[in-house]
Amino acid sequence: FVPTFNSELTINNTLKNIELATSGLNNLKYEVLIIDDYSAKNSFDLLKRISKNYKNVKVVRNEFNLGFCKNFIKGIDNCNNEFLMFLPAGNVINYDQIQKIISEYDKQDMLIVNYSNQIKTREISRVLISKIFSLSVNLFFLNKIEYFNGTNIYKTELLRKIKIRSNSFIFQAEIVLKMMKMTDKFKECSVELNNIKSKNTSFFYIENITK
Repeated sequence: FVPTFNSELTINNTLKNIELATSGLNNLKYEVLIIDDYSAKNSFDLLKRISKNYKNVKVVRNEFNLGFCKNFIKGIDNCNNEFLMFLPAGNVINYDQIQKIISEYDKQDMLIVNYSNQIKTREISRVLISKIFSLSVNLFFLNKIEYFNGTNIYKTELLRKIKIRSNSFIFQAEIVLKMMKMTDKFKECSVELNNIKSKNTSFFYIENITK
């Protein structure tokens, strides 16, 4: 599942990495579900043109902007496969790392992905706030999860049983915690990010931090 919003500059490389990753995995049945969260028309038109160059891609456009969390929920509703893997449209992860994630899931109900090179590839402010957030959640819920908001894989059937109450960028932490109460078939996986220091992120606005 690839949620997008005005991602025309990065979506081509994202889809290219997905295709390279999946071509190296035998007998993998998959669909790339892109849900555009009401991007500008020229951005969406370009997205449609680019997506036609790749196989197994389905593009859906929202009639108005839902925001990241609700767009993710819509992705769950539109998933036609046994497992759902979340992947940002910003080309944040290379094909060999995508391949590693898919190979690692090993019939688990959930694969929780963390990034081993965050300090080298992300702004230090984002890394610090992320570390503080993960530490706080782990202390409160008595866990030792390295990272909650990664490119995780979830079993779709279990995802649909969860009522997601969050409406901010921390909703994946809620999903992970609730999945952990439903199943003990999960594990963590560590991969490397592409360098995204120079890219803008909408996460670190005051509004999102306070939420």
